[in-house]
Amino acid sequence: MASLILDMPRKWQKQKRVTGRDLSKERFQFIFQHEYEMEEILNKGIHTYEEWPIVMERWVENPPPPDYLQYVDIWVQIKNIPVNHYTEKAIMALGDLVGKTTVVAFDPEKSQRQDYVRAQIRFNVANPLKKSKIINLPNGGGSAEILYFYERVQKQCYHCQRMTHEKSSCPLLVREGKHEALKRRHDGEERKIREDKVRKSVREVEKDPVTERIALRLEDPPIVTEDLNRGKGLVFGYETSDSTSAKSGSRGRQKLLGDAIRSEVSSSLVVFKPVDNPVQEMSRVFPGIVPTSGDPTVYKIGLFEATSSEKTKKRGKPTKRPYVKKRRLRKVGEEMEQEAGSSQSGSVSEGGSKKRISESENSDGRANWRKPNEAVPNEGLSNA
Repeated sequence: MASLILDMPRKWQKQKRVTGRDLSKERFQFIFQHEYEMEEILNKGIHTYEEWPIVMERWVENPPPPDYLQYVDIWVQIKNIPVNHYTEKAIMALGDLVGKTTVVAFDPEKSQRQDYVRAQIRFNVANPLKKSKIINLPNGGGSAEILYFYERVQKQCYHCQRMTHEKSSCPLLVREGKHEALKRRHDGEERKIREDKVRKSVREVEKDPVTERIALRLEDPPIVTEDLNRGKGLVFGYETSDSTSAKSGSRGRQKLLGDAIRSEVSSSLVVFKPVDNPVQEMSRVFPGIVPTSGDPTVYKIGLFEATSSEKTKKRGKPTKRPYVKKRRLRKVGEEMEQEAGSSQSGSVSEGGSKKRISESENSDGRANWRKPNEAVPNEGLSNA
């Protein structure tokens, strides 16, 4: 305020003819030596200091009215006026949309070189400065957006568009900030309460493994079945008691049929008929498979035939041919005996069988009883 008292008289170029007084942090008073100088300053319209507008009125001795120091005269430029509405009444009505129109600078007899029309309005500084206004044209002419530009108004709040404060100290933003802080505090308490409820619910769910698997891990629960043999396929059960076998008539058939269906053997449906002696029946149906000794329910593949004893194995006539080494020694003895008797080939008989002896000999005197390039036939296993 002290700087304003000193700078404003110099700005008006009336330093020694005007004196100022500091009344408060927001109000001041200037005293002019001549009244016409005061009228000159008031008629200039809005004044600014450090780019902020100043509201100035004539001082009154009696208590001021409620709207004292609330209005200022501002020149405003009105743009985008429809071409059919360039009249004094239309311009006055457009000015009244943002304030009270007092002067209209318009002459329809002269050419207009600007794209706007000027009008002076008495503006209430408590209201925001409107930058535009959409109006509906008469006679179904549609709508138009009227633009306003305020002369000599530099600083204003860019949130509420008022000339009394900056954006950083806007009462609306301060009120919104307090409301947001209160809301955050309230939401924080509610959030804490909700988090406590969620933690409590999770702890309760973790006590039950099935519920934890479904709710927390989002997995399918395990399937509980009363079928103890599920997944085994076809299950064969043999009972030693005749009463048990007779008792498992229709019930056993239904069990085997159910096992076959559950093991997905629906393409080849098998129905089993209960018999008194299952081992004998299996030996009759499958002659190549008989139970092993010691366990009649275990089967193996071999050259077997089903018999009444269920354990008799049919064997062929055993081979009485001597082992290989003995046969070789016998052959060598026969060759030596043949060389001593005669040089011609002959036949010797032993055990009722004939064998031919080769006449040829090797260079070292040994009998050539096997040719190297001929393959030895499969002589079978030795009986030694």
